[in-house]
Parts: sequence; structure tokens; C-alpha cells
Amino acid sequence: MIMLGGNSFITIWNRIGNIYKRHEVNVKCRYTQKSISDHSGARDSMRANVSSVIICRIPYNEFYKSPQEWQELPEEEQGKYFTVQADDYIALGIQKYEIGKDKESGEITIPELRNKLQSDVMQAKGVRYSLHTTLGKHIRAEGV
Repeated sequence: MIMLGGNSFITIWNRIGNIYKRHEVNVKCRYTQKSISDHSGARDSMRANVSSVIICRIPYNEFYKSPQEWQELPEEEQGKYFTVQADDYIALGIQKYEIGKDKESGEITIPELRNKLQSDVMQAKGVRYSLHTTLGKHIRAEGV
């Protein structure tokens, strides 16, 4: 496992339909990358596929709301809390980029965000709530 950034703040872009809302998460999170290899085929024609998974562990805290709780909040209250669910984007560090298609207002597209941040950004593919682990109570997001 490669440490991309330990004990860092993160930025989450919550996807709501076709809109992304940016949230700065000012708690120390652990952001790591893990390589996964898969071997297939017979001995003479064995192939190996290697891919990377990024894991972000966010300590559970009073500013976290479940996706359902967060979406039920009035829009002016949503900015006080954060959530994480599949298809959200998570970046290492506090990022000021806004995701969208309005170039005049300074928004950037997902491919532009990925190009700028490279391995420091991921799209969450799975989210687990780990409540009883040696790492403490945390939200674990995995993605690419």
C-alpha cells in the first residue's frame, strides 16, 4: 500500500443528479493507494492485470450525515455538513475547483479535474461505515 497523504484534509464533491456540490472536510483523513493484481489463464499463457484502488478513511465526526439525512437537509444547511456516497469525487487536500460546465464562472469538467489532480482525486465506487475497528469509527470510501 502506498501512502498518498496521511492525516490530510479532503474535498468532497457530492453528486446530486448532474450537479456536484463541493465540501471541504476539515478533519484529518487517511488517503492511500492499493495495487490489486489478478492472474488468469493457463501456465503458458498466464496474464496479470494490475489496477489501483484509492482508499480514503474519514474519521466519523459530528459534521458527517448519512446520504439520506444530508439530502433531506435544507440547501442552506447542507454546507455545514458532509456526506459520502458512490459516484462522489474525493480529493486529497482542500481544493477550490467547482465541477460543472460553466467555463465563464470558473467551473471545470470531471476530465479537467482528473487531469489537474491526477492520483490525488478519486471517484468513490463503494462506501462502508466501519464502526468497530482498531482504526476507530470511520467512513471508508474506495474508488478509482
